[in-house]
Amino acid sequence: MIYKTKKELVFALKSQLGTSNRQAVKGLLAVYNAQTIEEQSKNATLEKNCVGFSAPDAQFLSYLARWKLTTGYLTTRQLNVVRRRMPKYAAQLVDYSLEQGKIRKVKGGYTW
Repeated sequence: MIYKTKKELVFALKSQLGTSNRQAVKGLLAVYNAQTIEEQSKNATLEKNCVGFSAPDAQFLSYLARWKLTTGYLTTRQLNVVRRRMPKYAAQLVDYSLEQGKIRKVKGGYTW
């Protein structure tokens, strides 16, 4: 699918992050991996680089990301929290995905 504007793409991703366990977990891990090593190890927001979790989310979402990476799963309750909190990171994920080449700008809009 081609999204005409970046804003449309962010809106679509927000919706997916809030409803799809798979997309929410992919987003969680992408934001976690985009953080600096120091932020990951301290479960905190240390740098104002517009990358990573917000200060209120940093500790718990970093914990959940590490849990998923270690165990390979998240519980139903953990998934509910991830789906509730991840939509606010949609714009950051779109920017990160553009940088990584996972979303491409094509004639007429954006596609992934």
